[in-house]
Amino acid sequence: MIRVVAGLTAWLVVGSRAIAGDHDLGMAAAIDLRGVPLERSSFWERQTAMPEGELHFCNEGVRVPALFGSFQVGGLFATRSRAKAAPTSKLFSQSSGDLLLDAGDLDLGTSFGLDVTAIVRLNKALGIETRYFGVTDWGASRGVTDPWGGGVQFEGFGATLPAVSEQLDYASRFYSLEINVLPLVTEGVPLVLGFRGLQLHERFELWQTDPLPKALALGNRANNYLYGFQIGAEPYLMGAGGALRVDGLIKAGIYGNHASQATVSPVLGLSVPARRDVAAFAGEAGLAIVYRINRSFALRGGYELIWLSQVALAPDQSRKTDLGDASAQLDLGSAFLHGATASLEFAF
Repeated sequence: MIRVVAGLTAWLVVGSRAIAGDHDLGMAAAIDLRGVPLERSSFWERQTAMPEGELHFCNEGVRVPALFGSFQVGGLFATRSRAKAAPTSKLFSQSSGDLLLDAGDLDLGTSFGLDVTAIVRLNKALGIETRYFGVTDWGASRGVTDPWGGGVQFEGFGATLPAVSEQLDYASRFYSLEINVLPLVTEGVPLVLGFRGLQLHERFELWQTDPLPKALALGNRANNYLYGFQIGAEPYLMGAGGALRVDGLIKAGIYGNHASQATVSPVLGLSVPARRDVAAFAGEAGLAIVYRINRSFALRGGYELIWLSQVALAPDQSRKTDLGDASAQLDLGSAFLHGATASLEFAF
């Protein structure tokens, strides 16, 4: 029965091709399923071989077959610092007049944030990249008590606020979202041309911790919304063509910053805001070591630096805010972020 079915199938195939006018049946390609495994695998490799120039866009020069793109997910361990400026808010001893704490000495430290990047390869020399990362948990808090028992006194924002003991809190959050076109103008050096949005939000508070209950004496919120275009490059610095390589990163842009600040004092019953639209600068540089595990997966680790200029920082608003006159302007400064990055890359 099996032989009959096979014979009828072959007769139908030959008949249908003859009716269609294909008389050169001897030219049809044939796969010898009875051949040795090497012969069969050679046939499939010939059909699926990748042209020499078609390589993965984000690994140009590395002998990895071209796929559709890549996805990176990992984290950024960033340290947040700022350019110190004077005068700023201070806490003094009521007994001796000695300086006990300067708000400029508050250290925001290091915090972890999510870092996600996706790259889509349009052709051999053009790709699209989008990246998001954010750090939300920078913070510092310092409580102060007069060593001589006479109480402490806060001076800043045009106000003097005494108490037995007081506490300063400082917190900051940063977000970045960008979409870039990556034209490969020179081999191994994709350019970066794109749009980027940055946000920097800060909070500064003075708490009177004694006498109880703990009460907010003064608070400031500073917000920055930066939107603009950037240009840069992501060159392959070393090891192109191997499993281990070094990538570079440099980007810079001019942004429109919609900056604002608001200072409130529940103790004094006052609230004064200020806002301003200014031109700001943001620059980014970094290095990354990439180890390709196999065709689909790679490990990335590196270090990045980000500089922001013409941004509003919460503690520095003390210089241009006067609660006594119920007036405020916007003070602008600089912020610096730097830290290690680590991620897993999946090529798809």
